[in-house]
Amino acid sequence: MRAAAYGAASRRGSLRGRVVPFAMGTLRLYRAGEAVKITEFEVDRYFTAIRESLEAYYHASLWAEIVRKTHGGGAADGDLFDHVIDGFALVDECASDRRPAPWSNDAFPLVRLTLQWIWRYAQMLGVQPEIPAGPPRGVAFRPGDHGFEATGGPGGAPARFAVGERTIAYLIHTSALSFRDAVAVPLTRETARNALSLALLLAEDVAHDRLNTVSTGAAVFTV
Repeated sequence: MRAAAYGAASRRGSLRGRVVPFAMGTLRLYRAGEAVKITEFEVDRYFTAIRESLEAYYHASLWAEIVRKTHGGGAADGDLFDHVIDGFALVDECASDRRPAPWSNDAFPLVRLTLQWIWRYAQMLGVQPEIPAGPPRGVAFRPGDHGFEATGGPGGAPARFAVGERTIAYLIHTSALSFRDAVAVPLTRETARNALSLALLLAEDVAHDRLNTVSTGAAVFTV
């Protein structure tokens, strides 16, 4: 749903400081024809640390853009809302100066968060690539096919993107874990780089469009 927050930038506006990115709460809306106006916003949580970290802001923005461009999978689903909010909470926790969770101090915590968030979102939409059975081995991912194939492609053509054995092993291991437990599993730099590239390709595959957050935040999405 799209709604306008009139007066949110006004010094005397009741919505000033409330209608900001990544705030969660209860909105009261007024509809006049096709126009929808926000009349009140009772904020439960601001996710302040996300807005104070450029890297965290881009990762959270990427998820928001994916949800917007996929229209939330076409359904008003409580599980989807929980997935988004749980993800924002973990990003906020990771970006916080307190960093209460041990995993947030490991290498590449935001990469792990984005990979796990997108991987699980694809599952909710029914387009998560099926991991080949048997021992982990390198495969290729081709956007548009929603799946993996043997490296090399038909006729010896180069694969669209080579997914390493360690990335596949990581996905196999973490797919059986909860979101929070999965992001606690560490990654080496090489695997993190490969896994992040896969996640961004999968994100655009799910959205059926190029993602502005990826193109404008190219330096952020680099390992």
